[in-house]
Amino acid sequence: MSSVPKLINAVVLLILLTALSDPEQYHLTSAELANDLDVMDDANMCIASAISVLMILICGMATYGAYKLRAAWIVPFFCYQIFDFALNTLVAISIVVYPNTIQDYLQQLPDNFPYKEEVASLSNVCLVFIVLLFISCILGFKAYLVACVWNCHRYVSGRGTSEILLYVTTNDTTQWCPPVSPTIASLFIQMATDVSPHVRMKSLVFGFLCLLCCNAVQLDKRRPRPIVARRQKETTAQIKGVEKPCKATPLDFVFVIDSSRSIRPNDFEKVKTFIINLLQFLKIGPDETRVGLLQYGSVVQPEFSLNTYTSKAEVEQAVRNMEHLATGTMTGLAIQYTMETAFTEEQGARPADVNIPRIAMIVTDGRPQDTVEEIAAEARQAGIQIFAIGVGRVDMTILKAIGSEPHSEHVHLVANFSQIETLISVFQSKLCGGLEMCEVVDHQCQHICVSSPASYRCKCRKGFILNPDGKTCKAEDMCAVVDHGCEHICANLPDGYECRCHPGKGYTLRSDGKTCKSLDLCQTVDHRCQHQCVSTTDSYICSCFEGFMLAEDGKSCKKCGDEVMDLVFVIDGSKSLGPANFELVKQFVNGIVDSLDISKAGTHVGLLQYSTKVQTEFTLGQYTTAQDIKQAVTEMQYMGRGSMTGSALRHMFESSFSAKEGGRPSTPHVSIVFTDGRSQDDVSEWATKAKNSGVTMYALGVGKAIEQELKEIASDPVEKHFYYAEDFEKMGEMTKKLKSRICKDEPSDKNMCQCENVIKFQNQVSEKLKNLVQTNILYLNSCQLHSCTTI
Repeated sequence: MSSVPKLINAVVLLILLTALSDPEQYHLTSAELANDLDVMDDANMCIASAISVLMILICGMATYGAYKLRAAWIVPFFCYQIFDFALNTLVAISIVVYPNTIQDYLQQLPDNFPYKEEVASLSNVCLVFIVLLFISCILGFKAYLVACVWNCHRYVSGRGTSEILLYVTTNDTTQWCPPVSPTIASLFIQMATDVSPHVRMKSLVFGFLCLLCCNAVQLDKRRPRPIVARRQKETTAQIKGVEKPCKATPLDFVFVIDSSRSIRPNDFEKVKTFIINLLQFLKIGPDETRVGLLQYGSVVQPEFSLNTYTSKAEVEQAVRNMEHLATGTMTGLAIQYTMETAFTEEQGARPADVNIPRIAMIVTDGRPQDTVEEIAAEARQAGIQIFAIGVGRVDMTILKAIGSEPHSEHVHLVANFSQIETLISVFQSKLCGGLEMCEVVDHQCQHICVSSPASYRCKCRKGFILNPDGKTCKAEDMCAVVDHGCEHICANLPDGYECRCHPGKGYTLRSDGKTCKSLDLCQTVDHRCQHQCVSTTDSYICSCFEGFMLAEDGKSCKKCGDEVMDLVFVIDGSKSLGPANFELVKQFVNGIVDSLDISKAGTHVGLLQYSTKVQTEFTLGQYTTAQDIKQAVTEMQYMGRGSMTGSALRHMFESSFSAKEGGRPSTPHVSIVFTDGRSQDDVSEWATKAKNSGVTMYALGVGKAIEQELKEIASDPVEKHFYYAEDFEKMGEMTKKLKSRICKDEPSDKNMCQCENVIKFQNQVSEKLKNLVQTNILYLNSCQLHSCTTI
């Protein structure tokens, strides 16, 4: 408190002490009040005069304090209101304790008093109820008045404070006002016991005296001390007037405003005013600063994005039109929306390589109802600079978890919404530029330091990404930034890279870890293939030209007139297909069957249906007539669950072409895979294994089928083994193409020349050929006398 209010309080105390100099004589009985309502004795007149002078003083102080915005001058009036409320409460208690006093008071009224007899005829209970009801109304009004005076004191405290108040959490449990102590508690007990037919003025005046003294001492002691802005970890700032707009660098600036129910409508208007004032020193335009705004409660409500408005006037009008949500406080959800949506190029954010600072300013007044730590860290890692402004009783720990570092520059806490305007000058200096932070701080960035308003961030060179520490970098594509020396393929690993050879082409890595050596057995053995020899990882297979198919001996080729094959359908029975379309798929299968020469010695057909599990509808050796196969297809039941195409391919590869299920080793193996959507598991592994084993794979897709998955399934050349239709109505055209393709393809046998001893021997020969001289040719010729028998 200032010296003037203390002086006036001292005068008030002196008056009260004078009135209490002879406490025994200063009391006023109910009998005296009833006998003489116009004239009071000298003692009671002294008390009345003292209280009157006191009332004039404290009312004058309150008026002056409210007018001049000096909170300390309002305190005595607040204490008087508390005292008056307590006095009326004691009167109500006395009515209950001594109900007969009402009748005594009525009897002492003049005989011509209106309705005296009617009122006196009522019972004591009824009279007590009426009096208590009346006093309750008075107490309610006085409580409202106390709240008004206290709110006035708080408002004046906020308006009159020249510095930002920073509340530091301590274990101190003391309250603001009024002070409560055992002495005052015992005083009120004594006052209650003294209220009898003789209401002693000495107790009431002494109680008011104690309230005034304790309040003058405690309120001044417990006032939060404003912390002047210095180089501290907690953020404070002196008030400065907003000057002319600055020449700041362009920004992508998004306001994230708490619109929860804890914010009163008038406080929400203050936030809108704060935003508008903050815009005054920003140069807004498509090539300058872009501004977006969203508010949040239980949900996130975007008001406008970064590319919605291109002028300051439009932005200000949109802010004025913003309406209060008054719901929950989902701060984490708002930060996630800001990161994933508000700062995207679709919403107007400029590309990251342009190096336009991305700034999010979050204003909140309460504890979030969700977690903010992880999503805020992720947003900062994405390059968003976050300013966190807390109003009122916000946990500083949460603000620090939201705001960027250093916290002294990005985290701010004000006492109430009236003080949020004091941050205007703070952000003016921050956003208008200033020192290049990268030049004045030890940033420890491994590659590049990028300065932004009042802060900095680390950035990596092209081909590198930032580590979680925000300072060091690691290679995103190590093979692209180093001289790896790999002859074929360089593959990135989490901690480096490794060299690999082209898969499926008969190469293996040499001991130097970089170059590859050929395992092309077709070049080193007598394969005896009539048309073509194709090397595999550890063996080779024979294949035929287009229009021919491999004969039973696995080496010669024949025309595709009496083609014989083992054909397995792999049909998608997932719920995305639907029962009606599943019937169309069954018609498609039967159409293919009609074009084949089904017999015991001819083509055999098997069928798998899959969803979340694989079900063998019938095996290759189960039916030998087209009619039986078509009947089995017609009776097939729709599964209608998930889509595990990878599991179906595995079952086909491991079981469907086995001798147990009717597969013939010397007969070409063909599989037709049909699906209408993305698989829930990986398809590439088992599709590759099936193709490498000699199975000719056809991939058919309809509707939402993913082309990439279909191409991974299909055999080479992909364009001849991959078919796609936009809807099921076009399946007829796809069926015709497939029928003409099946005969023209080159299905191949999977069991050609797999004598392990011969292969091992030929590998050794191939390796040594490079080091042999002309004199060793005879040894090589003798090696070729070994035979290779087809199984």
